[in-house]
Amino acid sequence: MILSNLYNIKSSPAESLADFEPQETSQALDVKLRKALFTDSIGEQVVWLGYGAGKCVGLSRCDDLSPDEPFRELNRVEASSNPMDICRIKPNQFGVGFGDGTLRIINTDKKKIESVAKIKPLHGSCDSRVLSYHDDIITSGSSNGSIVHVDVTTQKVTTYGKFHGAVRSLVSFAGGKLLASGHGTGQIAIWDLRQPPFNSVNSVVPSKKPLDAITALSTHPAMANLVSFGTDDGAIGFCDVRGASGTLVPTSFDVATAAITQIKFDAHSGEHLLCSSEDGSIVHWDVSGIPSTEYLSVGNSRQAAWLAESLSDWVKLSSLRSKCFSAINSIDVNNTTVLATSDIGTLLCYTGLPFPKSHQHR
Repeated sequence: MILSNLYNIKSSPAESLADFEPQETSQALDVKLRKALFTDSIGEQVVWLGYGAGKCVGLSRCDDLSPDEPFRELNRVEASSNPMDICRIKPNQFGVGFGDGTLRIINTDKKKIESVAKIKPLHGSCDSRVLSYHDDIITSGSSNGSIVHVDVTTQKVTTYGKFHGAVRSLVSFAGGKLLASGHGTGQIAIWDLRQPPFNSVNSVVPSKKPLDAITALSTHPAMANLVSFGTDDGAIGFCDVRGASGTLVPTSFDVATAAITQIKFDAHSGEHLLCSSEDGSIVHWDVSGIPSTEYLSVGNSRQAAWLAESLSDWVKLSSLRSKCFSAINSIDVNNTTVLATSDIGTLLCYTGLPFPKSHQHR
């Protein structure tokens, strides 16, 4: 394993006025909300996780977005343990990780939540804290540092091993051959999944501050080597992991005053990115205006604009939601619509974003 402490801290991009006017619709529920996802590409239903006193998995309809009841609840299933994370397997099918370490597969295609399978605790007596899905495999990370994967079809569980510190975020890339895990110790670990034993082949500490936990990870839809990360201290960064066996030097920007909770690239163009934070903000990043001369390498091979040295000079930042007293715990994107959850139990929806439209859902 190679451990790198190199990083490249850039001046934070300046926020600009948005050249679009997103419309916000919201509705308060009677539970704290951890995460919500659209159930399919149509965007008529959302599945959400309630935690704390009202721990449950819920399903709501959102196609009308009327001011009185924009999210009409269809079904709610109480849980014995806090749901921690949810990942989309396919339209209307999801994996849900729980605080007791169990994993459930659920369906939502009949306007109600149906449990398809319950898989034993994956991490001993510890939680299934974060999930990632790729090609019929759900990967689960725990607060005890362990990482396992579950075959959705056979329900076979395979252990990767343990890493230093709690697993706070996961994302697979390179066609599922590699996995990035973010940890409470401030490290990003790269795992080689091509054949057993599944070892961590590299590790990088991307923040200039010690123990700045990696709270969010995302990969570019067209460039499997580009990983974006968010930290507990509010930084967003980008890292080229093409040379996963060598030293990784990420670039990061201080953009929020609290932990980054989620990062989402636009799945259809890769020129837009959204990030949410515990400071209550949702920020839209747009690199479509960066001239190609700013990200062409010496050999004329195209690099992602997100890795350009002058990114902070050209990227356009605009707020869908400004800093507020309630944290934003998650975001999901469906075409030009953004779904978000707040810590005080509010579902929020933003429409009219400048994303290229497509009927495909990631």
